[in-house]
Amino acid sequence: MADPRTRGGPAQQGAAAQAEREHADLVARARERHDADLRQLAAELADHERRLPAAMAPWTAAAWRGWRPSAVPSPAVRVGDLHVEEAPTLRFPMLLGLPLSQPLWVDSASGTDAAAVRAVRTLVARLLAAYPTGGLDVLVVDLTGGLAPSLTALTQPGSRVMTTPAATSVAAAGAVLDTLVRRVDLVQMARSASAMDALAGDDAHRLLVVHDFPTAFDDAAVGRLRYLVDEGPSAGVQVLLTGAQSPVHDGSPLVTTLFRESLRLPVEPDDHLADAWTHTQWRYTPDLGPDDAAVVDAVLRSAAGPDRR
Repeated sequence: MADPRTRGGPAQQGAAAQAEREHADLVARARERHDADLRQLAAELADHERRLPAAMAPWTAAAWRGWRPSAVPSPAVRVGDLHVEEAPTLRFPMLLGLPLSQPLWVDSASGTDAAAVRAVRTLVARLLAAYPTGGLDVLVVDLTGGLAPSLTALTQPGSRVMTTPAATSVAAAGAVLDTLVRRVDLVQMARSASAMDALAGDDAHRLLVVHDFPTAFDDAAVGRLRYLVDEGPSAGVQVLLTGAQSPVHDGSPLVTTLFRESLRLPVEPDDHLADAWTHTQWRYTPDLGPDDAAVVDAVLRSAAGPDRR
């Protein structure tokens, strides 16, 4: 390039062609190594997933076949899969440690109501699978009546999971919230007094499922829910919400803050998750459960009913 006499002619054309061939060869070899690395990582991940407990495993894993409650709690729960656009076949499980440190929000505005209900039902099944028998009590607030029918397997006579019927009225919802607030207060008092044995062996965690939040929630109810979100995790109380954020909620700072501080789980794949360390933009795929709904029904019935092992 420094000599204008060598910028054209046959010699330059030959050198340019050679450089292009070398470049194409380097790119091809790099792509081949990259694809080989992806295949190896995918194989290692698939092998590892086969050994995960049910709550963390894909629905095709052997851990779900004939599932029964485990005596050992799972350290985490799977809420979906993650991948990057450059490698769509390499999917990582999105795992959250238990007990949940922040509320989960199934964003019903991101898909159909049916998909949102399916996502919640799947999450409830996975959370139950993460606990030993009697380790998790489920309380449901369903003021619009859209969720409770999908969880009827938990309401069978003698259920050891859902001993309180789904709250379908404002009064019943208030009673559920009050019960959980008292539970958190009781655990905190017992812990501060080093008297956890005063709980009479009731060490089960609680899962509050609120469908179509904040429909019919007044400021007092939202305040109690906010208390459970802030103080509940340390007392074993976890919160799972469904709902759709809208401009109407801008007038309620408590509602807006609850949505903002929750982990948003859309019911359609999207790329709203970013890695703060590497700035990687992850594409999230929700876990809507297996195509055969009877599989999730069997898990719910097994978790709720008498232990038949």
